[in-house]
Amino acid sequence: MKEVALNWDFMPTPDGAGYFRFYNQVNCYIEILSYDKMLDDAKKRNRAFFEKLQLPML
Repeated sequence: MKEVALNWDFMPTPDGAGYFRFYNQVNCYIEILSYDKMLDDAKKRNRAFFEKLQLPML
């Protein structure tokens, strides 16, 4: 993942767990990250929503 990202001028994410790049010409944002990172971020992002609905987080 790191080799591909650096060959295509991707920048590391602030937390160092992935890479990103923005293409101005087509207004496109691309992020490269692991499935585990995506799952952890989704859980963090949705925690307040689930708490408000009084649903358990799986």
